[in-house]
Amino acid sequence: MSAILTDATKNALLDSAATGSLTNGTPHLGLHTALGNGGAEVAGGAPAYARKSITWNAAATGSKDIAAAQTFDIPAGTTVRAVQLWSALTVGTSRAWMPAGSSARRAITVVAADLAGNTIQSPAHGLSAGNSVVFWATIGAALPTGLSEDT
Repeated sequence: MSAILTDATKNALLDSAATGSLTNGTPHLGLHTALGNGGAEVAGGAPAYARKSITWNAAATGSKDIAAAQTFDIPAGTTVRAVQLWSALTVGTSRAWMPAGSSARRAITVVAADLAGNTIQSPAHGLSAGNSVVFWATIGAALPTGLSEDT
């Protein structure tokens, strides 16, 4: 049997995580040049790049967002690939990351025979011609043969 969490439970879990062990104090956002924990953090520039501290809004309808948008100083020629949640302004512990500019994740289906034809299926995806798509494996899963993470 699988459990279905109500929005009230999701909200309580999110609020607890954001004020408890997930951040261990003031959370900070950092920008990275590759996906995942292995990506180099942006550095340099004038004014110099730095992580930004954030505060959270109360969770609602099973989701949580930051209280205010953040503006970063990014050196010219730098491509930001990921936004990462950190436990501290410098060094610290990475708590989570997501592709920069992403919105909702989408499920995909790949049939082995479709890889030769470069066909990836994502029903009701809502994408338009020219939209960028980035692939990465979820916890406990692997990408289909022929796909590479961060491509």
